[in-house]
Amino acid sequence: MHVEFKLPSGAGGQAALYSCSMLNRELARWQDLYGFEYTTHITYYKLTVEFTDEHAYTWFALSWPQTQIRWQICDD
Repeated sequence: MHVEFKLPSGAGGQAALYSCSMLNRELARWQDLYGFEYTTHITYYKLTVEFTDEHAYTWFALSWPQTQIRWQICDD
């Protein structure tokens, strides 16, 4: 299971870079609040977040404050 954020394309990748840095900052804030460990990686305009605890996905879905960038929880 993982969370995928769809990063914007265009502007020579600058929009994706900005969005990625904003998401990383917000993910760090979210981790400070809820304490779940996670890893991230980027593949073709998608930022993927994987949590070590399966319960984190429920907490994430209920408490994620950012709604401007489309995201979804995917079952592997």
